[in-house]
Amino acid sequence: MSQSIHILRSEFVASAPTRAHWPAPTLPELAICGRSNVGKSTLLNALLGRRGLARVSKTPGRTRLINFFQTQLTGPHGPCSVLLADLPGYGYAEVSRSERAGWQAMMEEYLSRRDNLRAVALLCDARRVVDTRVAELLFDETELAGYLRGLGRKVIPVLTKADKLSKSERKPAAQVLGRLLGGKSVVCAAEQGEGIGDLWGRMLSTVTEQTVSEESAAK
Repeated sequence: MSQSIHILRSEFVASAPTRAHWPAPTLPELAICGRSNVGKSTLLNALLGRRGLARVSKTPGRTRLINFFQTQLTGPHGPCSVLLADLPGYGYAEVSRSERAGWQAMMEEYLSRRDNLRAVALLCDARRVVDTRVAELLFDETELAGYLRGLGRKVIPVLTKADKLSKSERKPAAQVLGRLLGGKSVVCAAEQGEGIGDLWGRMLSTVTEQTVSEESAAK
């Protein structure tokens, strides 16, 4: 992890099936979103600095609620506290149509109505990005990125499982992902801790930008 980022404390806050169960919007919030089996829980544990805090399941699609975690850390601009929201994975076929519709409604409500949400880290498996069918394979991610931009949400493309690629493949893959999702990608290999500091830096910059914007508007 980058020397400018130091995790002081991380803890689980809540699992929320509905808006009524969301934590109070008193802290800036950053959401982690991605296809089932994209490595989301492993990445979350790396960000939180606590192995096993976010449950890693061997069965894709097990995250069916929005899970919230609070982290206290020191960053480039000093100490701060943020919430991380772990959104349900999507794209997993072995669930009912009604259940999938329920997940979609829950996510749409969260993404459109969570006032303290600063950015969404949109995760994509590196192996899908280097596939020749990348535009087809990442259709859902491209659609979601467009939806988020339409809501005025910041999108941070994240290339996960970068350790599955050769060193020479990583930069071109990140560039492809950035073009598809509309932003500079962060390259991560969470199990090795690669890119975690960079991702925290990108996420915290959105918190700082929003804070400055709000202070300017208040003057």
